[in-house]
Amino acid sequence: MYALITGGVSTYKPGSATASRGTIVPGLASALACDRAGNLYVTNSDFNAVQIFPPGAKPPSRNVLGNMVAPEAIAFDPAGDYYVANKGNNSITVFPPAGSKPARIIRTGVRSPSHVAIDTKGISYVLNATGNYSITEYSTGGKLLRTITAGIDGTYALAVDGSRTLYAGNANNSVTEYAAGSTKVLRTIRTGVSAPEALAIDAKGNLYVANATTGSSAIGWIAEYAPGSTTPLRTIHSGSDLPTGMAFDSAGNLYVSNVSNDNSGSLSVYAPNATKPTRRITQGIDVPLSVIVCR
Repeated sequence: MYALITGGVSTYKPGSATASRGTIVPGLASALACDRAGNLYVTNSDFNAVQIFPPGAKPPSRNVLGNMVAPEAIAFDPAGDYYVANKGNNSITVFPPAGSKPARIIRTGVRSPSHVAIDTKGISYVLNATGNYSITEYSTGGKLLRTITAGIDGTYALAVDGSRTLYAGNANNSVTEYAAGSTKVLRTIRTGVSAPEALAIDAKGNLYVANATTGSSAIGWIAEYAPGSTTPLRTIHSGSDLPTGMAFDSAGNLYVSNVSNDNSGSLSVYAPNATKPTRRITQGIDVPLSVIVCR
């Protein structure tokens, strides 16, 4: 398990609450992703690079440079190509598996990209975090297919499920859903949603929303929804403390990164269907922005 924290990335062995290798990434790490072999990919905004770490390694095996400026997000397609969203030059750089030179660069329609998601057919979705915000959709070859603006409002997060339904977490306290190939809102989730900071999909296709709202007593929560539903199956309050990211392991355990009111931070781990954490991790955590589990 890896946690993106202030100043780098902390690593943890399965079942451990102690960082095993300390901070492995110097500089400003901005996003994490894993390939099918379990290698960790880290975008680094200080170096305008992607750093690649094999399982158990501390120094990166490779530093990928080229056509990246202020990389903000990274994702893999079904073929193993990885897509890097560059806020600094309004582009998506696409690298082949194990490649160090871009296979293509997507620029059309890209404006200050903050997130990228890719569905099971290799269609990519880019969240453009500028102006009125939009989501642009691209073919496997990088051709702009359509632009989504309906229902988009200061969007925080993107996710796409196995049926290729697209989800957008919006600043107006909603999650909007879009059927594959459509620019129209399929449905809107409002119940249980407040400042949806992150979205995740489990193996059953259930949607999880990390709500980072604050108030006199509320410090955020996780809400879970069945496919097609706008009412939560359950909400998780215990162990939730301004959640910023979520990930699942192969056993279906949920990992949540929490910034916390005092900016100390923690990671909470939940068994499947549980609403209370089996453990909380604080060692090696400093304002965690996201979490990932390489399978």
